[in-house]
Amino acid sequence: MKKSPRMTRSTVRCLAACALLVLFAAGCPMKAPLPQQPTGPAVEAPLEQRADNAWRAGDMGESELLYQRLLQQSDLTQDLRVLAWDRYMQSALANSHFHAVIGNIETYRAAVPGGAQYAPWQDAYLRAIEGVGDTEAKRANAARIVDDASLPPLMRAKAGAILAGYYWRMADLQSALQVLDDLSAEFPARGVQFQATLESKLFDELATVDQSNLDAMGFLIPPTQQNAFPATIIELEHARRLAKTPGGMLQARQIVDTIRPLLADPALADRVFMAATPKYEGVEGLALALPLSGPFKSIGWKIMQGANLAQAELSSMGYDVAVEALNTDSADWIQKVRDLPAQYHIIGGPLRLSEVSQLQDSGLLQSRAFFTFLNSTGELTEGYDAWRFFSSPQDQVRALVNFAATRNGVRQAAILYPDEPFGRKMGELFSEQARASGMEITAMRAYPPKDQSSWYDIVGQLVATAQFDAVFIPGDWEHAKMLVPNFVYHKRGDVLVLGPALWAQTLSRQSYVVENDFRYTAFPGAWWSGNTAPAAQSMDTQAAQKNIEVDFWVALGYDFVRFANAFGTLPQAWTAQDVNQRLQESAQLINWAEAPITWSPQGMAEQDLFLFRPTLQGFTLYDDATTGAPAQPEQPVYGPKTRQPTPNLP
Repeated sequence: MKKSPRMTRSTVRCLAACALLVLFAAGCPMKAPLPQQPTGPAVEAPLEQRADNAWRAGDMGESELLYQRLLQQSDLTQDLRVLAWDRYMQSALANSHFHAVIGNIETYRAAVPGGAQYAPWQDAYLRAIEGVGDTEAKRANAARIVDDASLPPLMRAKAGAILAGYYWRMADLQSALQVLDDLSAEFPARGVQFQATLESKLFDELATVDQSNLDAMGFLIPPTQQNAFPATIIELEHARRLAKTPGGMLQARQIVDTIRPLLADPALADRVFMAATPKYEGVEGLALALPLSGPFKSIGWKIMQGANLAQAELSSMGYDVAVEALNTDSADWIQKVRDLPAQYHIIGGPLRLSEVSQLQDSGLLQSRAFFTFLNSTGELTEGYDAWRFFSSPQDQVRALVNFAATRNGVRQAAILYPDEPFGRKMGELFSEQARASGMEITAMRAYPPKDQSSWYDIVGQLVATAQFDAVFIPGDWEHAKMLVPNFVYHKRGDVLVLGPALWAQTLSRQSYVVENDFRYTAFPGAWWSGNTAPAAQSMDTQAAQKNIEVDFWVALGYDFVRFANAFGTLPQAWTAQDVNQRLQESAQLINWAEAPITWSPQGMAEQDLFLFRPTLQGFTLYDDATTGAPAQPEQPVYGPKTRQPTPNLP
């Protein structure tokens, strides 16, 4: 059971009262309290200490800010300056401030011993280049590294693979092939390690190249070079995809057996099967705490349908997993959790905050690891008291901001929110995420959700007084379908419209959408019916055989049971740290039917959401090739399309 040093407040009060009674019963005189000494104002700890405390506490936002301020001091020792730079850059990377890292990379290089030979500098630069997405910043900085022969060869190899991957995803196949040909020409001089690094990094990049571009590149390589780099890595990627496809494992193994001897590091071939055939012990059983009666029973039973599909699939793979269903609408559901076998450590749910509150004083948090199907853990501490198997509002705004900035070059955005709590909260979260990513919020306006007659004028005022390339509208879909056409009427049909995940609830039942008005509209979500991922296809096939209609909740139950089985059984005296460490591994062991979830070392969940576009049929995956880029007006009426460089630290 989980070790916990904490005592409830009621327990502390009870013990204190008992102590007083004992003293009075014994006739012991009470000592008069000492007079309070006057205290002066609290002395603030030195900046260096506060920065170190933030770093050690894992508060990367505060750490970045404090180390940035520390680096402005001119009297730092050399060792402290290097440490401050290392931690500032690592904090900025953790906060996804990749442009800030790139903007300060040369100052960092000049400050550290060895300059470009300093491994943390190389790592920070490459991670930042990867982090900016497929943008001009990625292309320019990766090309700069590749073209600089004075830089470490292995760093150039990694940058070359990143650059080739960028060109590949942009369908500029000739440029991608040229980069790889130039680098492979260095193989004789640079040696096996250089080739192995380039092969490994390119294999990473190919995971995100679509199938058509992967196939097209294969056609560009002459037949005489099919057994050489980069054709070998293309074939390896084909094998990886086949291994995840039902019935494709045999062909994948045949390809790997052919390619393995041709690689600089034959062990690279083993990575083809890492995600396809995970090896783990599994669990004896788990439980799902769900509403199986009452107003939310339909959701609870959908989750159970997905769980049963996963249970059957695991059984076919040799795992005997018991799945217990606990009805949280039953008054004794807490007792039924207590009655579960001791080895049933993992509980999926609950689904409502009221039930999470019941857990707080139940004593169960020390013996069971609860993964709530909620966007927060309520008053419980996420990553210590309980965990989350669900997306959060932060996941939504992160997906939208990344989409706007990296795929659409948005530099200025406006927020038009309904004047009610949800709209205000989502607007604030979007503003925080946008500014952290270097995007300017030029206007933040509210509209009365029940006064539709005022919306035309409100949109008109927004368009007339603010410059923006995108607008975030965190109201429900019924608001959006009335608000968005007003941007067209005010001659801003070119603006990128961003919405919340709750749109999917209405659009899944929507009978009519004026699709042309929403060509440049995107919203996030965790599941969609057209998902071609191997796990989603396997779930759909099983569901069709059992006449189960798949939706988000079915996919949630399906993914959770397979995740819990990969997570495995915890040790008897487990701690929250054990759970958080195990999460770093188990999330990588399954193929996801919904959007993948990962967990930070502190146990905080983050879901990499899909981006959708409204259509006549409801919604579909946002596809730039189908929608095209938003049309540009003849006269520029909003902000510059180029990002101003991030200022260097003094």
